[in-house]
Amino acid sequence: MSLDGEEQSLVSQTLDLIEQQMVAEPPNTTLLRALIANLRPYLELADERAKLAELLDVALI
Repeated sequence: MSLDGEEQSLVSQTLDLIEQQMVAEPPNTTLLRALIANLRPYLELADERAKLAELLDVALI
């Protein structure tokens, strides 16, 4: 993946927040959907983003 430092940081922070929601009881599906949508600008992550949304059973927006 070819992301600059700031982009890598944003992606990493987003993934950390997704991880926190995945272990939350119950997970906030609205927040998960928004966090996954936050990864949309990174075309390199398109396939993984779609798989993650499917795995977490949230709409891909």
